[in-house]
Amino acid sequence: MSKRLLQLAWRNLWRNPRRTFISMLAIALGYAMLMLFACLLHGLSQQMIDNGTRLGLAHMQIHAPEYYPDRSLYQTLGGRTGSTLEDLLTTLTTHPQVLAAAPRVYGYGLVSGGNHSAGAELLGIAPAREQLISSFHTRLSRGRFLNEPNLANLASINAEDGKDSTNGTNEVVLGEKLANAIAADLDSEIVLVTQAADGSIGNDVYTVVGILRTGFEATDRGLVLLPLSTAQALFSL
Repeated sequence: MSKRLLQLAWRNLWRNPRRTFISMLAIALGYAMLMLFACLLHGLSQQMIDNGTRLGLAHMQIHAPEYYPDRSLYQTLGGRTGSTLEDLLTTLTTHPQVLAAAPRVYGYGLVSGGNHSAGAELLGIAPAREQLISSFHTRLSRGRFLNEPNLANLASINAEDGKDSTNGTNEVVLGEKLANAIAADLDSEIVLVTQAADGSIGNDVYTVVGILRTGFEATDRGLVLLPLSTAQALFSL
């Protein structure tokens, strides 16, 4: 019976070759479009994951046990006394599955430029290490990325209450939309104001050395990158 049905089906296919060809073409085109759509969704998913990890989250983060969900400035690794940062980074990077690790300081504050101001996330980074785990340095629309601070001169500069962006301490990179919102451009001076960890008000003047354009609304509109040691001084950590 099945053999007879197969013969009838085969004969029916060639009774009208044009109809058969159109049907085959429609099936093939539909399958090709389905494969194209599936590949597009897979590519977009991978790009979103890559952008999310390369522009902020990284593949893995280590925080103090009670840092989330409130993200309190007081919940730092090692507490108020801090931890031996280099030992921690060495331990992480010696793991065979870890390609690189970089320290960060997260905080929030007010960014002011001239008569304009806006709230923003303040992200303290170690510029050289950060380039190994994120792509911030490749998303600059203008200017340059942060320099590695000259820590040997940081104490003397702070003691003299002077600002020197050439040594990499008091310089920042702003998201493009944030820079537009506060009317800041390259070499503009801005003021950061925040609540410090010791209860004081942290504030200082910084020079804009780069403008960041990532394509992500939240990042471009509300991110300030500054050197790690500068962020620690601003937050009294």
